[in-house]
Amino acid sequence: MNKQKKLLIACILFTVALSGCSLPLTNSSAKHQSVTRTNSTKQASQQAMVNESQYAGDELELVKLVNLTTRYTNDRNEEAYMKILTSDSPVQGISGTGPITNVVIKHIGDITSSSASISANVTYENEDPISKIYTFKKKNNKWLLADFD
Repeated sequence: MNKQKKLLIACILFTVALSGCSLPLTNSSAKHQSVTRTNSTKQASQQAMVNESQYAGDELELVKLVNLTTRYTNDRNEEAYMKILTSDSPVQGISGTGPITNVVIKHIGDITSSSASISANVTYENEDPISKIYTFKKKNNKWLLADFD
């Protein structure tokens, strides 16, 4: 076989091999991408958590609720999210434009026997941080999220 034919066959094989790279996702690769997205969401959720070791007592319980809010938002777990809200909360469900990537507590307000608040900077993926005020109520000796803005 002469060099031109060999070169032509090599070019054709190379072109065929490259064309396979642009094929649509198969079920197997779609599942892999889904798992990768899920794992990256879990990693984002863990990285966004406030370090609870710096808090105690009621402050710790409130910070745990902020962390649960972050976890449920990132997991898109609406059912669990709604369980940490007070029954009279105006919050209708999970909000936000994507996973939360960072939460920084700026200030914990006065904590009374029945209410409290936390001011935090919350960053959603690919967005600038926004300021949120979480409002909590104590119902049946348990802190719940009442609202946030």
